[in-house]
Amino acid sequence: MNNNDRTFAKHSTVGKIGDKEDCKTVFAALKLIEQLYRDGHISACIYRNILADYADAVDLSQFVINESETDRGVSKNV
Repeated sequence: MNNNDRTFAKHSTVGKIGDKEDCKTVFAALKLIEQLYRDGHISACIYRNILADYADAVDLSQFVINESETDRGVSKNV
């Protein structure tokens, strides 16, 4: 895979998510990513960056953003 083919965080999502079905798909995907964050599989920084990339397409108030690690059951001593 050529690195030039990668698109994360390089392009705005404005204009790419056109219809309601696309927005629903993006919302569902972000909810799955949120669960990965809550389970401790991805870091808070990565999670926030992904949400920021799609802030223009979905309502971010629907997502947990600043939950502390102890609130979601992740121990720093693991």
